[in-house]
Amino acid sequence: VIEVDPLDLQPVSEPIPIDKISEQRRVMVFGDTVVAYSLSALNFLNRSGEIIMSLPNPGDLTLTSAGAGSDVLIIYDYSRAIGLDVQTLTPIWERPIFVAPFGVVDGEIIGVTRPQTSTSGEPSTEVFSLETGETKCVIDAEVELAQNGFYGPDGVAYDLHCVEHWAIAADDEAKVHIIDAGVVTAEPTGDNTTEIRYLS
Repeated sequence: VIEVDPLDLQPVSEPIPIDKISEQRRVMVFGDTVVAYSLSALNFLNRSGEIIMSLPNPGDLTLTSAGAGSDVLIIYDYSRAIGLDVQTLTPIWERPIFVAPFGVVDGEIIGVTRPQTSTSGEPSTEVFSLETGETKCVIDAEVELAQNGFYGPDGVAYDLHCVEHWAIAADDEAKVHIIDAGVVTAEPTGDNTTEIRYLS
């Protein structure tokens, strides 16, 4: 395996030897640690190709990085999500649900659960640090992710701290379309009732 610069595709590292590379379903590099995943083993290696830790027969997993520059590997086994520090090889958080990386907020890489059940029995969304597992805030609704916050049911917009920012009042039969930059509402008749709002 050779790391390349994503802009000019030029090599930026010496070759990293990995045994049975053709069998690997995913290979990822985190600093000095290399993660190689196949159905027979989830291996953590150093840059010399020496295995530091191996988990045999891990099953069907999905692996993703928490974000650019992060040492956290998110492992999904379709029943839970685990955040693993690849430098210390220790789990730092676990959620019994799918987790979507969101981005950097106040200097921390943030993730969002998709979705779970709140104490009221309704779907809720947890916003938490992917680097520490600390819960930042909870929205008692299943929301869509946007650049500067979240959109909930009925056109309610929340900021990055889960505080309700604004809400659109729309007819019960109106169609509410959520797009990345805002919310569009349109009455079924198409009369002059279209409204566009942006979360900023």
